[in-house]
Amino acid sequence: MKKLFLIALVLLFAVQLYAQNITATGTVKNVDGLALAGVSVTEKGQTNSTLTDIDGNFQLLLTSGKPIVISMKGYETQVVEVGPDGKVPDIILQKAAKRVSLGLMAGVDYGRSIIGNDQSEYHKIKSSSDFGYNFGVLINIKSKKIYKNKVNKWSNEFGFRFYFKNVFFPEYDIDTKVVYLNVPLLISTWKSGVNKGFVVTGGIGVNVLLKGEVPNLMNKEFKFGKVGFAGNYGFGYEFSSGLGIRLTGNVCFLIAPSKKENTFNYLEGLGDCVLTYRF
Repeated sequence: MKKLFLIALVLLFAVQLYAQNITATGTVKNVDGLALAGVSVTEKGQTNSTLTDIDGNFQLLLTSGKPIVISMKGYETQVVEVGPDGKVPDIILQKAAKRVSLGLMAGVDYGRSIIGNDQSEYHKIKSSSDFGYNFGVLINIKSKKIYKNKVNKWSNEFGFRFYFKNVFFPEYDIDTKVVYLNVPLLISTWKSGVNKGFVVTGGIGVNVLLKGEVPNLMNKEFKFGKVGFAGNYGFGYEFSSGLGIRLTGNVCFLIAPSKKENTFNYLEGLGDCVLTYRF
């Protein structure tokens, strides 16, 4: 038993000694294949470090055989494993995503509406067409959390959108204009890449009706509710240049503040094709 313990101790010491004698070597480049000078290379959890030379090369003597951390201002930090021979494949640093980014968006939408009031004989009037356009701004706030060599891909979006819509009621051969403001309360966004990739969004928002009524309906004016809620969802793709395109959807509720006969509740489902741009 004592012999086995001594053998295990010797092997452990040999492994530690071997790990301490490893020199990590490699090259750091950007996504265009150009060498990056001045990149910090540090052994994870240790104080020993070095910088890449003008050709992007580095050599770092490891003291514990742990992975190395590659970091440079303006680029995403990476954690890289070192092989037994110390050689590290070429490391490609990606530009860091902005913590806060501003975007513009504009698009067209088409949907269906159900409008009415429980106390009205015109309950559940359906519009056959619901077409319009929208534009707005968004603010994307990204997390800086890093897991291994990947940046957290979740972020939140805030902002507002104006919807200008034309709704047609075939039952009464009436057109009406609807304008409302959509303000997201919480939109969670997932993106497959750092600076580009597929985007999936989902969340809730508030709708504020700015204009909307059905004039001369049976000699009355029926007005929509003033405030409501919306469910937002969508998917798309964002390009590295800052441009992106999304297909989004909204389920909008505009609830009347009272149940008067001449007041309508408004439920709408619509789809958008939105072009986005991030600064």
